[in-house]
Amino acid sequence: MNIITEPFVNDINLAICVFQPDTLQHDELTNRMMEYTTFYALRFNQLIKEGTSPIDIYHAETIESGLHDLADKHDHIILMAAGARILDMSIIFDIKSIIENNDNYLAAAHILDWKANWYELHHQFILVNSKKWIAAGSPNYGGWDSKIEELPEVDRSVENFHDDYTPLWIKFKGTYTTQHHQKQGWNFINKAARNNYDIINWEQSIRSKRTYYYPEDHSQEFLESIKTLTVAGITNPNQKNLISQCKSIANQIWLLNSENMDLELTGENFDTVALPAAGFKFLDVIKSGLLEENGKIVIYDFNEKSVNWIKYIYNNPSLSIEDLVRTYEHRETFKFFGNKVFSKDGIFTKEFVDSLAVTQNFFGGKAKFLEYLEIFRKTNVEFLHTDIIGAPETLANSLTGAAAINISNIFCTDFSNLVWGMTETTKKLKSFISLLPSGTTVVGQDSYCRPIKKKIVKEL
Repeated sequence: MNIITEPFVNDINLAICVFQPDTLQHDELTNRMMEYTTFYALRFNQLIKEGTSPIDIYHAETIESGLHDLADKHDHIILMAAGARILDMSIIFDIKSIIENNDNYLAAAHILDWKANWYELHHQFILVNSKKWIAAGSPNYGGWDSKIEELPEVDRSVENFHDDYTPLWIKFKGTYTTQHHQKQGWNFINKAARNNYDIINWEQSIRSKRTYYYPEDHSQEFLESIKTLTVAGITNPNQKNLISQCKSIANQIWLLNSENMDLELTGENFDTVALPAAGFKFLDVIKSGLLEENGKIVIYDFNEKSVNWIKYIYNNPSLSIEDLVRTYEHRETFKFFGNKVFSKDGIFTKEFVDSLAVTQNFFGGKAKFLEYLEIFRKTNVEFLHTDIIGAPETLANSLTGAAAINISNIFCTDFSNLVWGMTETTKKLKSFISLLPSGTTVVGQDSYCRPIKKKIVKEL
């Protein structure tokens, strides 16, 4: 995953529409997947430059209804099928680059070459140029109807992304022939050719940053696997990977933060500041001078190995983060931004070295980073192994005096989104907040990936 250092500016009038694929005929799973994919669409707005236009998020029953509703409001529309997932939020910058460098495109999508059955634009992730779509007569996408029609002749790359039906690109010859088709998206390709527009195939940088879980494939079995976190009964490799990844999250230690390390509590002082055992965000308590004299930091997490990692840093005199990483007993579970800390030969990966430097620079460089670390080791710190979703009262009882708690993205993680969804996780967040002492300041993100900063006030 790329480290994002600059905000996103939506000066291209881009919107996102999450739609129900017509291949998915399972009501409960459709609802789950609509909410699941919406979660990732909402996340993009965390990247928006303050004071600029957000990326508007919509829902539609079909590709066509989404385009007809939105094309006159937005210049470019990303259509995400329910079941799509964003793995790397920097994909939005890649998409913007494609838009800015391809002013003649009608659509960008996954192009599939089915030989005798012509070409397909897979529905999972589509970018549409609204103005070109309107100028082309607002065509239907093209469904699964099997017909013989006059269609454009197509040139394609010799190379493939994988297998023999995934060309790198297609181009139109300018001639037409009678051709059989039976795959989705055929009419977009047809109308693009007839209006001298381009159809873009997603490049590898886009492909590597998103995925699709094919919820139309054994839908009931997939739903049961989500509910039970078991892979029994499902054969789709993407679905299996999702469940396996979700199960492994509980054992991961986030070595570096995937979010802004600023706790956004400056201007106040607290007797207690609580935050998860992830990365080095705890040093912002020191950097920002948030504690009253004799105040305490509470480091909490549902993963005991994560709590023990910060405790290991706290109790160890070494000022070499690299040595601490190498010597921690559970170092094999370290993760950051989806990357690995160690290469196959046991040395640090370049991604980790570069990312650690970015972290230290946030604190003013390596020297200041280590200065804050030494102060942290002299501070009163309580280490708490607890699950604030499943047992929220434990942490609430550790908040004494004027307190602040950073909940980070605990209520809007990939895990919570899959297992409970945003609606149910919202209930769990409200339950947790209801237990916090009056006067407690809460910062972090809610289940819809929106920033939270609020002081709990309870009536007497």
